[in-house]
Amino acid sequence: MSQEQAQHVSNAEQDDTVTAVNSTGATEHAAEEEEHIHLPGPSYWPILLATAMGVTMVGLMVDISIAAVGLLFAFMFGIGWSMNWGLESHQAHVE
Repeated sequence: MSQEQAQHVSNAEQDDTVTAVNSTGATEHAAEEEEHIHLPGPSYWPILLATAMGVTMVGLMVDISIAAVGLLFAFMFGIGWSMNWGLESHQAHVE
């Protein structure tokens, strides 16, 4: 097989993977469907959790009671972030 024939076969295979035919017979480009990227909304939980972990680390060096308070807040902020409470869930209802 010559190089031109191999290139033609390769191009034909790429065209088959990009274009899909649905049940109505219309063509759709799979690449267009893959371009949509869902990103989570803004959230203040990560910065709160990082701050609480920082307080915990400083508390381990200074006083164990400060570390305990920081760990408590880190636990609460971790739960809040995982349950998606706050700004992000509020924006879903607004839009």
